[in-house]
Amino acid sequence: MTNTQEFFKKSEALFQYYQEGKYADALEVAEKLAIEYPEREGNTSYWRICLYAVTGQKEHALQA
Repeated sequence: MTNTQEFFKKSEALFQYYQEGKYADALEVAEKLAIEYPEREGNTSYWRICLYAVTGQKEHALQA
């Protein structure tokens, strides 16, 4: 499995949590992915911004 495939496989948990309305858990996954896959910053930053916003963390969203 390629690094990209591993990244998207691991991101499935994020989307599952999001579908279930478990936004804090989804954000935790996004933050871990950001650390583990710095080359995927475009994806993880977008996800983190959205999840910060939906969890009411507007300042964090703006910083991200």
